[in-house]
Amino acid sequence: MAKLFLQNKRESEKSLSLLAKLPSVFVSRKSKLR
Repeated sequence: MAKLFLQNKRESEKSLSLLAKLPSVFVSRKSKLR
């Protein structure tokens, strides 16, 4: 049970880090367009 929870936590952290990276990628693309 605890193992599953830890795995779930790790997955959510991974997705959160990906979401955090998205805005910077979006901004960099926007600045390239200008």
